[in-house]
Amino acid sequence: MKLSVLIPVYNQEELVIKALDHLPRRNDVEVLVRDDGSTDNTLANLIAYHVEHPDLDLRIYSNGKNRGVAWTKNRLLEDA
Repeated sequence: MKLSVLIPVYNQEELVIKALDHLPRRNDVEVLVRDDGSTDNTLANLIAYHVEHPDLDLRIYSNGKNRGVAWTKNRLLEDA
C-alpha cells in the first residue's frame, strides 16, 4: 500500500518545488500534483523537477485551464 500525497497548485512555481524537496524519498510514497491552469512557470518547473529527481514517484497532471480548487482536489482524489 502506498501513501499518496496530493498537491493542487495554481501559480506556485517556487512554493511547489520547496514542498517537493521536503517529501520523503521512499518506495511507499507517491506524489500527485495537479496544476490548475497556472499562468506562470509552475507546470514547466514541475516537469523539470521530475526529470532532475527520478527518485521521487511524481505524477504531474494539468487541468489545461483554471477550474477552481474544489474541482482540482476532486480530480486528484480520482487520480489517486
